[in-house]
Amino acid sequence: MSKKESTMPDELKRLVAARGQCKGIITKTERFLQSSSAADIEMLKIKKDRLIAAFNQFSELTIELQVLDPTDRDDFDLTEEIFCKILARLNILLADHTSSNEHDSNSGTGGDSQFQKLPRIVINKFSGNMEKKAAALETLTQTSSPPHYERSRRISLASNLVSGKEEKRKIKCKYCESNLHRLYVCPKFKLASAQERNNFMEKNKSFCVICLNEHTQKCRFNFKCAICKAPHNTLLHQEQEDTSESPEGTASSSRVGLICNTSSDIILPTVEVKIMSLDGTYIKTRALLDSGSQVSFVLASLTEKIKCKKNKQTSTVIGIGNGISRINKTAEFPIFSCVNNFKVNLSCCIVDKITEDLPQFNMDKNKLIIPKNIKLADENFEKTAPISILLGCDIFFQAMQHHVRPLNLGGPFLISTQFGHVVAGAVPTQHASANKTSLFVNKVSQAHSIFGSDSRELDANLKQFWEAEKVPQAFQETSSEQELAEISFKESVILNENKFQVALPLKQPITKLELGDSFSAALQRFLNLEKRLLKDTLLYEKYKDFISEYVKLGHAEVYDISNYDLQNDAVYFLPHHPVFNEQSKTTKMRTVFDGSMVTKNKISLNDVLLNGPAVQSELFDILIQFRFPKYVLIADIKQMFRMILIDPKYRSLQNILWREHVDLPISCLQLKTVTYGLKSSSFLATRCLLELAQRFGDKFPLAAEVLRQQTYVDDVHTGHDNINVLLQIKSN
Repeated sequence: MSKKESTMPDELKRLVAARGQCKGIITKTERFLQSSSAADIEMLKIKKDRLIAAFNQFSELTIELQVLDPTDRDDFDLTEEIFCKILARLNILLADHTSSNEHDSNSGTGGDSQFQKLPRIVINKFSGNMEKKAAALETLTQTSSPPHYERSRRISLASNLVSGKEEKRKIKCKYCESNLHRLYVCPKFKLASAQERNNFMEKNKSFCVICLNEHTQKCRFNFKCAICKAPHNTLLHQEQEDTSESPEGTASSSRVGLICNTSSDIILPTVEVKIMSLDGTYIKTRALLDSGSQVSFVLASLTEKIKCKKNKQTSTVIGIGNGISRINKTAEFPIFSCVNNFKVNLSCCIVDKITEDLPQFNMDKNKLIIPKNIKLADENFEKTAPISILLGCDIFFQAMQHHVRPLNLGGPFLISTQFGHVVAGAVPTQHASANKTSLFVNKVSQAHSIFGSDSRELDANLKQFWEAEKVPQAFQETSSEQELAEISFKESVILNENKFQVALPLKQPITKLELGDSFSAALQRFLNLEKRLLKDTLLYEKYKDFISEYVKLGHAEVYDISNYDLQNDAVYFLPHHPVFNEQSKTTKMRTVFDGSMVTKNKISLNDVLLNGPAVQSELFDILIQFRFPKYVLIADIKQMFRMILIDPKYRSLQNILWREHVDLPISCLQLKTVTYGLKSSSFLATRCLLELAQRFGDKFPLAAEVLRQQTYVDDVHTGHDNINVLLQIKSN
């Protein structure tokens, strides 16, 4: 089965491109003011009118995109602030021109009349939010006013929003009865099953199935479901069960990938392409055409430069000799030909390096007979230069045309493509270099199972497992952050029903935290995890058993998400995924939680947690001591992290999303214990062991000493020359 490439709906693409063009106009106006020291008043008026029109259109497009894609992360406030500064600057320049003209007129007629300089126009910063603005614009669209009157009212409203004069309108979600949001952003509605969402829409016929707003006239949005392309909102999509049997000879689950041998006497086909950056400018870069790869690749440095859309998607790249590399992200962007109107949309795997600079040698292209009327796809094909993009088989045959002609006997050849003519093939031996380099990539497949027969994959999974229990490295000097973590622990630790209860050590009080929206990203991560689990029945069953046990043991509880104010409360949702260790006797599989996922405010939970000091002995010292005794004892503290409770005040920062079956609503589970994957978890767990030894050392001195000196994380390695003493340690 080929790797599924997520594609952006056409309507969403159009809106994103249109919004980018509006931002480009704003940016160009800013550059115009910076570079033009003097401009006539008519030019300034034109620039001002065009700027206001661009910002009004930008505002409307942002609202439409917010409805279509709630995860859209465009910084509206930043664009608005830039717009206000430019507009204020233009008004000042226009005022200066007006004053200057009046002065010249008065001087010419000999009059003594005085003029007044217009005051600076101060535009207040937009203090509302996108939901209120969307509600205001929606109310306007529901009126029966003529189109020209409606348009004027929209522009007037946009001006009021910029100047901080937005009218107050009551917003209410009919699904959860909240006055803080509308239906299309309701967390409870998003967590409901697809059947429940559709049942709600059936009962409430006044709601539009496209924009999920309440109106009776035809919806002004025309976007489609991102999954089935039908004219309804993606939240209303329901999977249809496929009862048909799979035909014989279906495609295999893995792809044949790139096999590319670059030898010093071969020149590979390179092309120069154009890419549009975020500000609307074009960037030219060099790409390699390769017919042997089912996927394309792009350099991470180029994606940062053009600010394109990125998706988190884990894939495995297998090379010659079964060498494995991990691809964690993909990028989506269009490329353009430099010689005609050819355009193609790419979905590429992001890598740090594709291959070495090509070609591996410089050659004299004057010795090749290239017709003068030919437009080369890469004018400098003979010069060694970096490769930023590798275009795979799908793009290769879209670009390839039928005209091939040799430039010399035996090659190289001149081949016609949509990007222009490329030069490829063998070159005369006098041009060749003695060095040879090869690029091998054989297979690209989506990584959906952690049960891999390859030892490299097993090593990677074990590495993730041990990183979850990694103890913070000790510092020779105690830092202020470590001191604060220790103070937080001492002030909060208590015994609650024979279990320690601690607070999360935060860098600031929980009441002052402004983490931002983590729900949207966590929901998307959960849906991706669910798709992965559905492909592996054994993994799905083990994962369900683990979560069920987690709840059954009281380490987590179902929590009503409507009790949270996601806009103002300190709430964080943790993505999660499975990690296996088949050699473990106590915990074969565990769930690791990602406390490093950033919210819409670009911060994560780990960013606001304190990293405590190392409180246990070095592993080397423990192992050396372990070698001396005649008799030894090895033990493992079962579920050590989960034996420590978190203060209920801080549990709002430990939420996960889960459901047993795809047809059920998604539930919010609040984790009640120390959680794997958080920055402070190892410190809290090991510090509780030390606290246990301190509190009960008088009653159990032998065991207390073992906890202090001969325990690493949850592994105990101790011994004694006297077997009776060792048995006493065991009984303690």
